[in-house]
Amino acid sequence: MVYVSSRKTQRTVSQFRKFFRSPFSVAFVVYLLVAPKRALPRLIRELRRSSINWDALSLEVSLYPDSNVYVEPHKIYVISLRRTPERLEMLLMQLKEQEVPYKISPAIDGFEEFSRKDVLFYAGKNKRKKLEFPLSSLALLDTNRGEYQRIRHERLRFGCYLSHVRLWKHLIDTGLPYLMVFEDDVVLEADFTASLRHSVLSLPVSWDIFYLSSCYTKLGAFVRHDVRQVKRALCTHGYVISSKGAQKIMQKAALHSEKPIDHMLDEAIYTSQILAFHADPPLISVRAVQSTLGYA
Repeated sequence: MVYVSSRKTQRTVSQFRKFFRSPFSVAFVVYLLVAPKRALPRLIRELRRSSINWDALSLEVSLYPDSNVYVEPHKIYVISLRRTPERLEMLLMQLKEQEVPYKISPAIDGFEEFSRKDVLFYAGKNKRKKLEFPLSSLALLDTNRGEYQRIRHERLRFGCYLSHVRLWKHLIDTGLPYLMVFEDDVVLEADFTASLRHSVLSLPVSWDIFYLSSCYTKLGAFVRHDVRQVKRALCTHGYVISSKGAQKIMQKAALHSEKPIDHMLDEAIYTSQILAFHADPPLISVRAVQSTLGYA
């Protein structure tokens, strides 16, 4: 008989049993055999995520006092590539209609040279190999070949990564309490400013990041009337990040990462480095436009 030494271990064993009894487990085992390099890390990631007692965490943070952070609209930064100004048009029109002040933050373009310091500081070993491939040589590759597509995709994703990181550094350096970050393909919901102000004011004082929308989302319990605990959230369409949250991320999660920006943040959530919350209902949505990151 195996002696289980802790509640956390018992929870992990229970999650293993629950997973392998589910119909999904058969498909996942097949996937594991076909694509082990991708499947095994995903399995480990989701097991780590499921080992967290989310109900207890939601209950704990629901008892925290409100943050009472006053939302100042001028702290909205919109990330946008200079070479795709047409993507901004609809969002700028909405911001002006709702009288929401904003600042444009030019995105770092993967089709331009990166700072060597940024590559060494923020890219993991495997990512650096792709990023260090010379741009001049990339132009000589067959655009239909896999090598070209992989390098191009990595460069575009890293440019996006640095675009967000640069704003977090700005937040820390200026001593602001928080920043709001939009990508240029978002659509504001009606009465955005009032809804946002109400949500941020009621966030638990412990908050690090507050998603206004996301994708592949898995949410926990409500901790406030319109705020829920985040178990999983990808996509960085729009969020509010606190100075405290930015410092936590910049001290560890953002450094030497092999992941794109949204997966890096998600890892920080399920490893309990940051506390994340989500607007429910979401305060923004996303237009169906061509990705600038090289996705098909």
